[in-house]
This record gives sequence, structure tokens and C-alpha cells, in this order.
Amino acid sequence: MLNILFDHLVKRDSSTQVELDRLNEVYPVRVILGLLEGYDKDEKVHTVEEVSTQLGHLVKVTSATVYTQGKNSFYTEPAALLQTDHEGLGAIYQQALAFNQERFTVENFAKGLSYVVETRHAKNPDK
Repeated sequence: MLNILFDHLVKRDSSTQVELDRLNEVYPVRVILGLLEGYDKDEKVHTVEEVSTQLGHLVKVTSATVYTQGKNSFYTEPAALLQTDHEGLGAIYQQALAFNQERFTVENFAKGLSYVVETRHAKNPDK
């Protein structure tokens, strides 16, 4: 189970939901990009500011945190929430490569799709 908590949203009231709906129309693609290289807590941690510097001209960048909970595990990672149109996905993929990310998630609101993109760094790719 994957849950994304946005640092700037504590609760969703009706005005917050209206704002989120408007953003989904302006930015029909949302990507969660982890900022930790690999899965080892001792690896380099990138910043939202780095992402904003590289992609800010193409995407709306917001601080986020990834939380994953399994049967016997709990994992957190700082992340960047990237909102863009379809044209921004190529640049996001290049940023993921630069950050040595194995994969990232994409939500395409216009097409009603959610999927994972694996990069060439993926050690255990899905088949």
C-alpha cells in the first residue's frame, strides 16, 4: 500500500478539494519522485530545491513524503510532487536518471491511468 502525504495539506475541506480539482485540469499528470538515491538511508538525499531548479520551468514542484507500509516493514522517503502536462514527462524521466532513481509513479488524470515507470537503474524490474 502506497500513501502520499503532501506537506502542505493537513486536511481536505471543500475549498481544498476544489483547488486540487483545478490543479488536475491545469496539470493533468502528477509524478511522485523520491529524493533518496537507492533505498539505503546512508545514500545521498536530493532536495526539492534541486528539482525545482532543474524542472521548475516545466512543472509545479511541491514537497512531499512517500510512506509505504508492508506486513513487516515501514518505509519513508522525502519526495517531490511534480505536476505537469504530458510534455514534462521526458524531462522528469531524465531527472530520475540523474538522481539514480529505479522507478517513479505517474498519475495521468486526463486518461484515468496510474502506473510505475522503471528506469535503467531498476535492480529488480517488473516483468
